[in-house]
Amino acid sequence: MATDSLASDRPTPERTKSTMNGPKLVSGMFRLSCPLLVEAIDEWEGEGGVRELSDWLRQKDKGEDGDWKERGYDNANRMQKKIRMELVSDEDREKLSSRLGEYNAKRFLESGVAGIPADQTFNVKCIHAHVADHLCRCSTSPESDASPTSVTDGNIIGRRALEILQYRRGVP
Repeated sequence: MATDSLASDRPTPERTKSTMNGPKLVSGMFRLSCPLLVEAIDEWEGEGGVRELSDWLRQKDKGEDGDWKERGYDNANRMQKKIRMELVSDEDREKLSSRLGEYNAKRFLESGVAGIPADQTFNVKCIHAHVADHLCRCSTSPESDASPTSVTDGNIIGRRALEILQYRRGVP
């Protein structure tokens, strides 16, 4: 398991090198490297974890800022797109266009976490991808805004998943 030097008790996901991994397309930008966390998420997904998080995302909160989850999810997907666009090489763009056609290559590059299309704003696709994205992009600084309604720090789905894994499922 790889660990982060700022938080040695936290597993660190790995960034994939490219959107093209040999003959296989890779839509996820980050992958979990901790087998225990991967196993816990596999188990939870098998028990309906994706549906649980999708339902949580769709549920509006009462109060002034009832749309914070939607904004946080949108921010996570926009950040994935931004990172992907910055990392993809010209060679990868050419390979994608050749393989998928211009239209589909563009849609692939503009997708969000785990390749989720931009128009699917309330569907969680892969808990592993959201947790990895959160761990890679969340701040370890004590000054960061780690409030439940923060939409700029990490990935709200990944953060919620880690809370559920820790407090309801006993995963440290």
